[in-house]
Amino acid sequence: MPAPVGVPGGWRAEVDLPGHRLRHVLRTWDTARLTALDRQATRPGTWA
Repeated sequence: MPAPVGVPGGWRAEVDLPGHRLRHVLRTWDTARLTALDRQATRPGTWA
């Protein structure tokens, strides 16, 4: 697995396992940020 990439409020990790492609780990969040991540999570296996 590659090293996580910094994103606003946390990190994005390319997990690339069956049913678990991408994961966002947030240390801070708000409704607008979660809504934006939800809109980007169009492929199955993306966890936020």
